Amino acid sequence: DVTVALNDAGYFVLAWEDERQGFRNIYYQLYDSNGNPIGTNGQANDAYAVGLDPAIAIDDAGNFVIAWKDHRNSGDRDIFFQMFNSGGNKIGVNVKANDDSGSAHQEAPSIAMNGSSNFVIAWQDRRGGGDTDIYLQSFNSNGNPIGSNRRVDDDAGNASQYISAIAMDGSGNFVVVWDDDRSGQHIYFQMFDNNGNAVGSNVKVSDDVGNTQHSWPSVSMKQNGDFIFTWMSYMDPNYPDVEAQRYFANGNPNSGNYLVVANGPNEIEALPQVAVNPIQIAFAWNDSRRTVGRSDIFGKLVTWDWDGVTDVEIVDNNFPDEFSLSQNYPNPFNPSTKIKFTIPQDESRETKNVSLKVFDVLGNEVATLVNEEKQVGEYEVCLLYT
Repeated sequence: DVTVALNDAGYFVLAWEDERQGFRNIYYQLYDSNGNPIGTNGQANDAYAVGLDPAIAIDDAGNFVIAWKDHRNSGDRDIFFQMFNSGGNKIGVNVKANDDSGSAHQEAPSIAMNGSSNFVIAWQDRRGGGDTDIYLQSFNSNGNPIGSNRRVDDDAGNASQYISAIAMDGSGNFVVVWDDDRSGQHIYFQMFDNNGNAVGSNVKVSDDVGNTQHSWPSVSMKQNGDFIFTWMSYMDPNYPDVEAQRYFANGNPNSGNYLVVANGPNEIEALPQVAVNPIQIAFAWNDSRRTVGRSDIFGKLVTWDWDGVTDVEIVDNNFPDEFSLSQNYPNPFNPSTKIKFTIPQDESRETKNVSLKVFDVLGNEVATLVNEEKQVGEYEVCLLYT
């Protein structure tokens, strides 16, 4: 596994599992804004401990924290972390984040940090018995715990919660999201203020009312507190798609769930990630569109007002002679319209990078409908108006 964190100054740090010593450790490398390494590869976990599943966060000054699943306690699984300064040097020693006294497993950490170096670590936890729950611990800039471990999910039944992700805004407010089995397999989240107090109760993100499964959530947050989730959605049990949902800082949804990746025949879109700045949203995911049974990494960069597409469908796979863009229908439209376009074949017979955007009457871009590689053929896009 490899993970990355980037600050506003452009400095970034990578952390990964590394077997150069014969068993798995957590290594890291810090880089400046030009991509030049600062120092050399370093080991985050103590030499005698096996480390897995790293998570990382960095502040505005370049200080960072790495958390991981740690096996040092006689086969038990705990969450440990290590703090670093902006030069990539360790601050203190490895610290255990979970405070349970038993041998219950803690796994799959996620971490978020604000500009003042306060940070929060969340993980899945079995201290309650056979089912897993989501727990978290807040820390101040010196790495001292603020309060004790607390359970995030408010499920009163025997359902499991797992695979959490966490994001924090500029004021230290944060949100935790996870997979939840309490009513099928859906995505839930919980908001917290900058004192670590829960704001409201758990909220279900996935808005379908059927039996579709949802998993592997990712979250990112703007400095003003607006946030967005993305996840895998099994509308077709064999071919997952990538969906997303935006929220305002007060926790109100911004429109509804939408598809990030257009549907395609026998395509698998999996393990999505999302990152944001005040203007744009960047999505990345595993994608099998080029070769069935194998995955590439695809990405999409859109603005915050992009509502996604409901579908991009191959209408005709004959070989058109030229590019064309048909008039949308119906026009005018409410709540949706369809747009057809064709991609011609040339001597290379390769896929084409297709970009289809919508502009208002003043020439301002309001939505990106397509921005990806497409095969030769005729396509139809359905745009929802909200």
